Amino acid sequence: MGDNGSMIAYTGLVMVKSSFTTPLAESRVRLGFWTDEVEVRWQ
Repeated sequence: MGDNGSMIAYTGLVMVKSSFTTPLAESRVRLGFWTDEVEVRWQ
């Protein structure tokens, strides 16, 4: 699941369309990231 390029691209598209973005300086890569650790917030 960590390499699923379509999932990542679609998530990015949804985020951009909803005006939810992370400034590049604040973005980072976490190796060994578990999907069940993600905090989901609905606006």
